Amino acid sequence: MTQRADDNKPRVQEPRKFFIIYKRDTALDLAEHVHDGLHERGVDVFLDRKDLREGLSQEEWRIQRDAAIENAEVIIFIVTHSASTSDEIRHELRMARGSGGKDIKAFIDTHIWDVAEELTIRLNGEFVNIKSFQVRRFDTREALLREVVDSTLITRIIEPN
Repeated sequence: MTQRADDNKPRVQEPRKFFIIYKRDTALDLAEHVHDGLHERGVDVFLDRKDLREGLSQEEWRIQRDAAIENAEVIIFIVTHSASTSDEIRHELRMARGSGGKDIKAFIDTHIWDVAEELTIRLNGEFVNIKSFQVRRFDTREALLREVVDSTLITRIIEPN
């Protein structure tokens, strides 16, 4: 995907692999919107509901999900109030932090921003505040997608030969 920057030099988007962490019962719609928006932009993005076929055993599902986390370079964490109590989210964040070199970004709904200081997740025996991740706010699905794109899509200038 080539773009023109303000300095009129062509830019190209660097390919990166994305993984979306979300709480299914509170953020599925948001996660699907981000997945679809990034996919339309040519981004390799993994979302379990879109990328894992139905009918997998729970073990097969976890193996494929864990492999997608291992392969991801960017982790998009959509924070909802109940996210901090989810065993699956804790597992996914532990894996992402443990495999090193991952760019983990958290996106918090403006409606719960004020209580985000209180949202902690127990990872590897320690309590980690949600705001210790790179955090951005959003208030609509479109704003969430815009924040994800603005904060994660890397472009580089193509220098003339």
